Amino acid sequence: MSNVAEKIEGKKISDKKSPERKISDEKLQAKIGFAPHKAQREILNSQARDKFIVCGRRFGKTLIAAYEVVKESLQPNRVIFIVAPTYYLTNKTMDYVLQFLAKITDKFKYSSKPFPRIELGNGSVIEGKSADSPQGILGSSTDLNIIDEAALLSDDIWFRYIKPTTIDRQGRTIAISTPNGQNWLYDLWLEAQKSGKKRAQFQYSSYDNPHLSREYLEEQKRTMPERVFQQEIMADFMTNAGAVFGDVNKLVDGGMEEYNENHSYTMGADLAKHHDFTAMVVMDNTTKKVVWAERHQKEDWDVTKERVIVLARKYKALTYIDSSGVGDSVVEDIKRHYPVIGYSMHSYKKKQQLIEKLQIYCEAGIIRLCDDPQLILELKQYQYRKLDSGFWRYAAPKGKTDDMVMALALAVQGLTPDTPPDPQPRKVKYFNDYL
Repeated sequence: MSNVAEKIEGKKISDKKSPERKISDEKLQAKIGFAPHKAQREILNSQARDKFIVCGRRFGKTLIAAYEVVKESLQPNRVIFIVAPTYYLTNKTMDYVLQFLAKITDKFKYSSKPFPRIELGNGSVIEGKSADSPQGILGSSTDLNIIDEAALLSDDIWFRYIKPTTIDRQGRTIAISTPNGQNWLYDLWLEAQKSGKKRAQFQYSSYDNPHLSREYLEEQKRTMPERVFQQEIMADFMTNAGAVFGDVNKLVDGGMEEYNENHSYTMGADLAKHHDFTAMVVMDNTTKKVVWAERHQKEDWDVTKERVIVLARKYKALTYIDSSGVGDSVVEDIKRHYPVIGYSMHSYKKKQQLIEKLQIYCEAGIIRLCDDPQLILELKQYQYRKLDSGFWRYAAPKGKTDDMVMALALAVQGLTPDTPPDPQPRKVKYFNDYL
């Protein structure tokens, strides 16, 4: 039994909040084997009631959350919620809490169903909640809310479900997250600057964790799209809308070009679905320039297949076609006349990998574009947002199209950056390789 707090005794859970008792951070951290690094200590030492913490990947935010939960739970009769976008993320924090508590006392009971719950012998309760089932938060009163990956939650979950739980017991909120655009968390983070001692804001990059390999971080810098690196590693609040591909105008270099027998080509084709367009883009492997772009709508499949075959033959191009959905059977038909490669995008991960390779090539200036107005417009309008799973959803704005973007991404799939702009060879990996 630890001496960091009053001995935990078997008591019934109480609705009354007992007076706060002094707990030694030094003794508690030694007992559970937690040695926070400098940036973590700055957060833990803050006396602010509410804390809004944005930090890069692998900064150590889950350990901070678990420690705050354990320290609060050692006070008698506390009610603590751990809220995350999914129960999977909630359980990551809960696992650390259980490990820490096991080093302090055996007087607690854990249950995983219907949701993660810990009951301590001193009357304190820790419950795991998910934004997938926010009804489990309604009507509750809490002393502490830990919101993990807060930026992935909607503002409705915060204002309607989580925030009201702290009113009755004058509870605290600690929101910890990697940024996800300039959403409600960004607004609260900015407001914390003006609230004096009641609220505190913190911002740390992954570089602030001294235990992370600098070689590893520099590898992320070389291989991640710039916007992803700034948000996920540097913890910068980036805007959600547009600019996925940076300054597209600087990539435009003249018009379309005819076939050159001394060059090799790749081609991407995004086949029409419902009211979409069939788009085809041809890339010159030698110059890394788009030399042809076209799109068509409301054509039957025989005409579409013929267009793909004719253009691929014209440039003798290595051809990638989106084989998702109906595209699979169309690809098989085309293969009877021209050797093409089907690329399935049934999962967010596959599409993310495709788009992030194009994003890297655009940011690095590896490719150039022809002055096709539709292609340039779609690239400028393209948007992304992070999903609860950690993957990214890339798509055109509502009511817009992205067929040309997808065709270009498929064409780039066949390229290798043999003439990179930087002195070091650029390895092409994808963001999800580092989750």
